[in-house]
Amino acid sequence: MNKLKTRYRVAAMAIVYLMIIVGLAVSAIITTSDASAHGVAKDKSYGVNGVEGPAHLMNLLKIAQDLEKKALSGDVEAQYKLGLHYYNGMIVGKDVGKAIGWLDLAHKQGYLKASDKLGIIYDRYGNTNQARITALRFFTVAANGGLAEGQVNLGVMYYTGRGTDRNYDKALDLYIKAAKQNSHRAQYYVGIMYELGRGIGQDYTKALQWYEASADNGNAFAAYNAGLSHEKGRGVPVAKKKAIKYFTMASKGGSAQAQFRLGSMYFLGQGTERNLEDALLWLTVAKLQGHKNAADAVKHIRPKMTVAQITSVNKRIDKVQDAKISRTWF
Repeated sequence: MNKLKTRYRVAAMAIVYLMIIVGLAVSAIITTSDASAHGVAKDKSYGVNGVEGPAHLMNLLKIAQDLEKKALSGDVEAQYKLGLHYYNGMIVGKDVGKAIGWLDLAHKQGYLKASDKLGIIYDRYGNTNQARITALRFFTVAANGGLAEGQVNLGVMYYTGRGTDRNYDKALDLYIKAAKQNSHRAQYYVGIMYELGRGIGQDYTKALQWYEASADNGNAFAAYNAGLSHEKGRGVPVAKKKAIKYFTMASKGGSAQAQFRLGSMYFLGQGTERNLEDALLWLTVAKLQGHKNAADAVKHIRPKMTVAQITSVNKRIDKVQDAKISRTWF
């Protein structure tokens, strides 16, 4: 009887060890370094302190396997998604080579988003002119197919002269096509073209119109430029209140420059009543992003405030830092 119990214990231990080995194997297959990318950083159900547990890892593995099965069957959307996962290193480990392989299959089936993504990969990872020419070819396919992002990316290639001769006229034409599809990036770039007078006559008023359209679509860079135009009176009369409006939009979008200017305007009472708490809030957030002038301004303002005011601001800073803001830049 004792021998039989011993055998059961040995068998049970063997099963436990096998489960551990399987868990380690799954961990090797799936990239788990960025739990927050899977939206589980604050979800305790997946493991201790948000670290992915075995159940979640097995679920990710199943998702990857199901997606690959669909991709192998010719499902173009699955091919595109699997390519993105390999590129981003989320459900599967990051592998740019495999990303290109799956995206190319989708591209050959006419999936324009795959063509555009291939262009981005070759432009980003290619260190040769030939790689940039290849990127240009993929962007051209996406742009000719009417994809707004493809038109913007192709426009950038012409604007910068990567993989082709620099051509502001072609860049502007592509930006305007994408802008008409409500692309905030394209609207921002059209504004830049008007402000700098590239590919078209310099016109600050029209530049501002495009910046405002882009800002209303969530582009923080455009909101910052619109704020500057109103603050400095470029293309329109000086309007500090409108500058505050657009600097606030850009600040919430994560622009340190906008946060610094907004905090400064609150401190000086420009376009709004003087408010030391709002000034300290935005200047501190800018400082946390590495803005040097903001750091000096914070040192100057804090001694002018009460402990209660500073405590109130610190609570608001935490909320701003924790807020899930859509940071739309390029």
